[in-house]
Amino acid sequence: MESYETFYNRARMMIIAFLILQIFLVLPISYYAAIRASYNIYGIFLGLNLLLLSAILFIYSHVLGVPQKHLKEQ
Repeated sequence: MESYETFYNRARMMIIAFLILQIFLVLPISYYAAIRASYNIYGIFLGLNLLLLSAILFIYSHVLGVPQKHLKEQ
């Protein structure tokens, strides 16, 4: 159980760091690039970033779930 919670905490921190990186770095750069240059290439890049963000949120909420210890306490 100890190793599972360590894995869960590390995975959660990595996903949160990735989301912060996506929201504050990648998405604004993509949006700025889409404004400055052609919408065809950078619009696709922005769309892929939004899909990646949605996939990470889905994995965080459904696959990782909640540690078993918290489920037993409820």
